[in-house]
Amino acid sequence: MEIIIKETSAIETLSIIDPATGCCYIQDFIGNEDGLGSESHQFHYDDESGKYVCSQETFDWWSKVVNDNQALNYRIAELCEIHDAVDVYEVVNSNPSNDLEDLAYHVNACLDQAFGEEQ
Repeated sequence: MEIIIKETSAIETLSIIDPATGCCYIQDFIGNEDGLGSESHQFHYDDESGKYVCSQETFDWWSKVVNDNQALNYRIAELCEIHDAVDVYEVVNSNPSNDLEDLAYHVNACLDQAFGEEQ
């Protein structure tokens, strides 16, 4: 997803890939958190440029969250190759955090405890 940064007009990109399918689902990832839409949301679509627009602060926050979750997705996929996927997802779903910005950290901590592996 190409994004124009309001303050600089720089064009940046956000993407998150499903390791199983290779498909990018960034718009769903952000949209499920109510981040897409009109100017009242974090990103708004600019019809003229055909791109989303946001502030640098918003981009930086989402970039970190996306990168953390992308790394987590790859880790989960790797663990599923080594261990039973049901066991891996049982641990993933036992994570106590509901905050998107902390989700990857908490899931990784649960995975570390369950499988004795550090990221």
